[in-house]
Amino acid sequence: MFERGRFDLGDYTGWYVAMVVRWPLLTLAMMVALTWVCGRYAVEHLKMDTDTTNLISGDLQWRKDFTELRQRFPEYSDTLIVRIEARDGPSARAAAVRMATLLREQSERIQSVFTPAAEPFLQRNALLYLPLHELEVRTDALLRAQPALARLHRDPTLAEVARLLEAALDARKTDPVAAVQQRPAELDSGDTTNGFGAQGLPEAVLGQLDALARAIAVVMQSESARMDWTAIGSSEVTEQAATGAGRTQDPYDPARTLLVVKPVLDSSRLLPAGPAIELVRGLRERMEREDPTLRIRITGGLLMEHDETATVAQDARDGVLWVLAVVMLVLLIGLRSWRLVMASLLTLLVGLVCTAAFAAFAVGRINLVSVVFAVLYVGLAIDYAIHFSLWFRELRATGADTVAALVATGRDVGMSLSLCALTSGLGFLAFVPTDYEGVSELGIIAGAGMFIGLLVTMTMLPAVLRILPTGHGVRRLAGNGAFTGMLRLPIRRPQLVLTLTCVAAAGASLLISRAQFDDDPINLRVSDSEAVQTYREMIAEGSESPWRLSVIAHSREQMEALSDRLQALPEVEEVFNADSLVPNRQPEKLELIDSLAVSYSAVLDAPQQRSTLAEATRLLWSLARRIDAEPLPGPGFSSLGAAIEQVIPEQGAVDPALQARVIGNLELIIAEIGRAIEASAFSLDQVPDELRMPWVKDQAFRIDIVPDKDLNDRDHLLAYVDAVRGVAANATGLPVVQLEAGRVVLRAFQQALLLAVLAVALSRREYNIMLASFAVAFAMIWLGSLRRRMRSRETGMLRAVAAAAMLVMPLVLHAQEAVSPVEAAFARVVDAPDAAQRAEAR
Repeated sequence: MFERGRFDLGDYTGWYVAMVVRWPLLTLAMMVALTWVCGRYAVEHLKMDTDTTNLISGDLQWRKDFTELRQRFPEYSDTLIVRIEARDGPSARAAAVRMATLLREQSERIQSVFTPAAEPFLQRNALLYLPLHELEVRTDALLRAQPALARLHRDPTLAEVARLLEAALDARKTDPVAAVQQRPAELDSGDTTNGFGAQGLPEAVLGQLDALARAIAVVMQSESARMDWTAIGSSEVTEQAATGAGRTQDPYDPARTLLVVKPVLDSSRLLPAGPAIELVRGLRERMEREDPTLRIRITGGLLMEHDETATVAQDARDGVLWVLAVVMLVLLIGLRSWRLVMASLLTLLVGLVCTAAFAAFAVGRINLVSVVFAVLYVGLAIDYAIHFSLWFRELRATGADTVAALVATGRDVGMSLSLCALTSGLGFLAFVPTDYEGVSELGIIAGAGMFIGLLVTMTMLPAVLRILPTGHGVRRLAGNGAFTGMLRLPIRRPQLVLTLTCVAAAGASLLISRAQFDDDPINLRVSDSEAVQTYREMIAEGSESPWRLSVIAHSREQMEALSDRLQALPEVEEVFNADSLVPNRQPEKLELIDSLAVSYSAVLDAPQQRSTLAEATRLLWSLARRIDAEPLPGPGFSSLGAAIEQVIPEQGAVDPALQARVIGNLELIIAEIGRAIEASAFSLDQVPDELRMPWVKDQAFRIDIVPDKDLNDRDHLLAYVDAVRGVAANATGLPVVQLEAGRVVLRAFQQALLLAVLAVALSRREYNIMLASFAVAFAMIWLGSLRRRMRSRETGMLRAVAAAAMLVMPLVLHAQEAVSPVEAAFARVVDAPDAAQRAEAR
């Protein structure tokens, strides 16, 4: 078998196969045991990593900066963002407090929950955080509204609302404050002026009360409307108060709020945050069902990674199953033998399990790129089994017995399959030296998988074929005339084929020249998912954007200097740091808050009573009759009178749901006022730890830079990152990660291409390999022209290149053994019988 002085790898592979078929049962027993051990090891140790930042080497400086930020200030890493939208600010905050309370009860699944609405310190000092001019406006409005709110606080019912409006009618030519403050018993005492005096109601007050009446009329006539009392006392009260729609435009009191939820991560699960996400989603459904006016959405990097992991796992599973199904169909058509098909598939699965175990041992994880190793392995490794099985069948068709045919097959195809594994493996390993760890790890796994696939094929397949029933009357595979003619077309009409190929490549090149390199990792995720859409909205809105840069300063002086320089940039809207926790101009603001406290303290301590719904009916109809009979201060009262006659039954009680809609957020607003008037001066040291720690810790001061424009626009993103890093080179965050990662990806493919060119230069068959490279290049051009938009972590490119290499490399390898690559390519098809006879005769 071995000739002295001549090295022939085929002789060694033939000897190896001979040893396998000599002890097939022992070989299979060892392979079964190995497969069980490898499968168990892979299941227990192979983890899924969906963090796109980990696709890049951690040795790069920008990665070190990002890692330092997450390690020093981990409070907002691996979190869920819950966005609650309601009709008005108080309702949104109340919903946030309720959700935070319910989540904190689930300590086994939730580590922490943060929301400003549920923090007593922020609730107590909420007014201090307003700009002074805004606080002056709010104070003036609340002081004007105090008489009405005082009455409604003591009796928060529809009956008291009717008394309030009727008192306004009585007092439109008297003193407004006295009438509005007057208690119900006094209103029934017979004093027709109701204490207003002789001055009359100012026009501004009449306008506000008329608008209030119009808003209440809207609520009465629409079951979906709900009164928003936030605007009471302001200079403009409109019917928007009936829906809360106008409040969403108020930057200081938006009708939404955020919760930052940090889950307990279970590393033993494929989806570590799964239990926490299920809890939050279940609670969201419950709260939206109980209050249809709420809109609760969940987003955040952790949720997108969770959804992506689930999708990738499902897609990988489905992809492998589909590939296996297609492979089985191809094997059935090509091999036409259940014996060969089942043996090939069994060999393929064993190799896949062994490759997964190697991935667990060598890398320990699979990422969003390396997860495709399973599909690549199935598509490439089955080629070994196909070559082996076809040659074995041809030898059996010549009359050779099973053992002789297996040994001869191992000898004849050993060299070509070994070279194929070597070239494919080295092609994948070319990515290992790059900083793009996504494809680097894929290169390690898939590169090793090529050698594992070869070894398993040369071990498992002969052993299985040796044991399976031999079968009788094996016949040569008859060629299909049409298919064979198509294969021979490049030989018969080479100029036509080359011309068509060049024309097609030229057309595709025109399209690919307009392709863009998309380095946004969010585009890899399902674009219409709730998490992605909400995330995009937050980026567009700026102030709530998770896409902002951060800088770590190592002293207070450095923090202050950097903050001043960053705030001066036109690309920056606002800069936050530890000093942002301490409001400015506290003495002036506290004077305004003290005036509110003097006005509201006694009101909030007054005992409450609730009028009956029947009394509300009587008072509303009394108000409606007066509206019909008397001249009115405005059209709002006319609308209210018509609404009362249309909606309120003249006998019986008012619908409780109607009263709830009219009272709306009144009690929430009064409760917030009660907490806000307790504000007091404070310094940074007096800020609670849970609020201070995300900003200053161990002499490290965090600075957050809010962008001025929508970073969904790439030009804005580039300008923002360049401007900030021009001031602070260590600025980090998701915008930097995206841009730098894109550059690493491009550089990685350039390095891999350079290594491939060097490999061609060092080979002895540059011409043949260049021909193969042209075929791969044409395939890539066509792929790019179809995609038009190439994503930085798009695995489809890898699959296409691997598939092209799988088809082209056998031609190259055979070409190294023959005069013409085309003739060598068809040698196995046309001359297989003669080759089989020569193999049998050895």
